[in-house]
Amino acid sequence: METTETFETKMKSVTDHLIYHKKITSWEAIKLYRATRLSAMIFILKERGHSIETEMVYENKTRYAVYHYAGMNQLRGQHAGN
Repeated sequence: METTETFETKMKSVTDHLIYHKKITSWEAIKLYRATRLSAMIFILKERGHSIETEMVYENKTRYAVYHYAGMNQLRGQHAGN
């Protein structure tokens, strides 16, 4: 079982990868960072205000997600009229 510290460390690596490379796949996350829970990480990053789009790719009878980083959500935490 993965510890919270290990999960957070891997999530930091995935976040840095997304910011620098602008995209990541599950296979890249596994190979580069041994991060097997990429979809959970993406969900958490979105909750933390990151804008990430999911592209479903179909090739060679296989489908997989490519997550594209679009920056921080500028409206997060702001109230109307401020």
